[in-house]
Amino acid sequence: MKSIVLTSNDWQDVLDFYAALKVGVGAPEWHGDSIDSFVDSMIWGGVNRIEAPYVINIQVEGALDPKLLSEIINLRNALRKARDSFLVNKGKGCDVSVVMEGLG
Repeated sequence: MKSIVLTSNDWQDVLDFYAALKVGVGAPEWHGDSIDSFVDSMIWGGVNRIEAPYVINIQVEGALDPKLLSEIINLRNALRKARDSFLVNKGKGCDVSVVMEGLG
């Protein structure tokens, strides 16, 4: 499985995280900066250069802004929920493996 490593050392806010995530998954320039945009492109596919399966490993260096940490956790949870939906609705029993790790 592919591993995408994102390091938090330059992230000041949510947009910095999303910019790093876009580079990591090979998102196009027009990709949105929201949880829904990433769920669509990462789970439902056909948008990014990198397609599932992959693991996004978030390496946190120092303290993260609470809003940023909350957004990352919300994205992780939304990806988990979308995987379940994909499995039932599109995957016909096949999982799309996109996992976020590294936040504890």
